[in-house]
Amino acid sequence: VSQSRYPPTPHPKNLSFVRQYLHYTRGIPLDLINDLIAQKTIYADEHRNCVFSADGIAELRSTFDGEEAVKKLVPGSTRLKGILIPRSKEHNENVLAMCEGSIDAISYRAIYPGRSAISCAGAGFEFARTIAIDCYERGITTVAAFDNDDAGLKASQNIFNYFFIRTWIEEQYLKKHGEPIDLEKLHELFENKFLS
Repeated sequence: VSQSRYPPTPHPKNLSFVRQYLHYTRGIPLDLINDLIAQKTIYADEHRNCVFSADGIAELRSTFDGEEAVKKLVPGSTRLKGILIPRSKEHNENVLAMCEGSIDAISYRAIYPGRSAISCAGAGFEFARTIAIDCYERGITTVAAFDNDDAGLKASQNIFNYFFIRTWIEEQYLKKHGEPIDLEKLHELFENKFLS
């Protein structure tokens, strides 16, 4: 069990536990694991945990199962940041999948090599919405690939509602006022009417 704080100290001698867990237990291809280790997105800590890391954020996952297993955001991490797992260089589908945790993002990326995936450090709506808006405005397709549990379903539904309602509000405002709605006003309307 780890009491690590951000950023956990790397312990390269424990990388074999991380590789074994990710490859044999989680089914992640070794070439993807090795790429992410080389990029310092994945490393091992002193407790043999798998650390998923990016600037300002780290997630821990035990390399074993049981009561003592750890799955958490490292204390001191910035919650409104994600860990990006980039698409392969050989493929580009122009898609970003939003996942709850880094292990989910890596698993998604292993299945869809032409797509990037990002961990949302839990199914937090605000961060996922920020990612989805940025992708939408840049012409990138966004997939809400959250877990099939209450939190994941709620986050997916909130993302869908936001864009469905946003489109409807934009259309109605344009019809009524003859000009596009200001994005700040749109966000304020959405927050006050649909998330309260």
